[in-house]
Order: sequence, then structure tokens, then C-alpha cells
Amino acid sequence: MESSSSLQGCVSALSSSVTFLRSASEILDEGTRDFPRLAQILETNRVFDVVTEQEVFEAKAELTQEVEPQITALIARIEVELARLARREKGLASKAQLQDTLIQKLEAQLEARRENVDGAANNWRTRLATEEQLAELRELQEQSERLAYSLSKANLKQRKMRMSLAMGGR
Repeated sequence: MESSSSLQGCVSALSSSVTFLRSASEILDEGTRDFPRLAQILETNRVFDVVTEQEVFEAKAELTQEVEPQITALIARIEVELARLARREKGLASKAQLQDTLIQKLEAQLEARRENVDGAANNWRTRLATEEQLAELRELQEQSERLAYSLSKANLKQRKMRMSLAMGGR
């Protein structure tokens, strides 16, 4: 939004400058139309100055002294930024690896819970189930669902982390 208002100001300033120049051009056209010597007045003579080799070397040295510190400062800033980005990349890679480990652990826990629930459900089906056993089975099923939800959430975080690493690497 700020850049569009800035650009709008630039456009209006440019438009007023064009209008001013057009007006000045018209005034000049009217003022010089009846001069028969217009061609002679507008004729240009080129004058070339000769510059010595020493002056060229001095100008080159002066320009080098002006620009070199700026270039050195920019290179230093780039190196600092590259080091920061490398540290960030390592940190994100470590975080992604930790999340991979967490996902594997959650998957193992989920599988173990499912096996326990499946085994308990088969045993309880063969026996006469009491209300207490049914409540425990429901609780285990809910816990299994919560673990599945946590696993999917962790998988989503891992995908986002990998995407951010992939986008940062480009």
C-alpha cells in the first residue's frame, strides 16, 4: 500500500513535469519560429579536451578509494548473512530429524496400543464382558484415536518443516 502511494506521487510529479516541459517547448517554438538564423544558432561545435594518462590514473585511483570500502562492507555483510543462514539451515535440519524420531516413536506407540486393543477386544469378545472392561476398552480406543491424531499432527509439522527447508534451500 505504501509503495503504491509512493508510486502515485511519482506519477503525478512526472505528469506535472511533462506538462511543464511541453509548455516550455511550445513557448520556445513560438519565440524562435521567425528567426531565419535558427539553423546557425542550433549548429553545434564539438570541442574535445585532451586528458593526460596521469589524470586518468589519478581518477581511477580516486574512484577505487571511494568504491572499495563500500564493496568490502557489502561483502562482509553478505558473509555474515550466509553464516546466519547456514546456522539456521543446520538448526532446521536438526529439528526435522528430531521430529522424524518423534514420529517414529509415536507410530510405534500407536501400533503397540492397537495391538493391545485388538488383543483385548478379541479376549473380551470370547469372555463375558463386564461394564468395567467395556469402559476400559472404550478408554483404550479413545487413547488410540488421540495417538493417531498426534501422529497425523506430527506428520503435518514434519511436512511443513521439510517444505520450509526446501524453500530455504533455493
